[in-house]
Amino acid sequence: MPTTEAAGVRLTVHSKDEQPFPDTHGYSAPTGFVSSFGIRLKRMNRLPAPHGDCAKNAKTEEYIFQDKEYSTEDFTHSGKL
Repeated sequence: MPTTEAAGVRLTVHSKDEQPFPDTHGYSAPTGFVSSFGIRLKRMNRLPAPHGDCAKNAKTEEYIFQDKEYSTEDFTHSGKL
């Protein structure tokens, strides 16, 4: 767990099936200030093969977040890079 000298909260918005990574994809709200965050829904439809190289299930036995959806951030945090 990283340590910091900052005070406040770290906010991460994610799907219930995704592993949250607030240190990478989070937003800070410091104490003593008013903070506001805006969100918007964005959908992305990827083309199936042969137009793309996305794997349907990239999880292996070594994948440490088995109960979550696969993401490249999960891959990075699993120590495979």
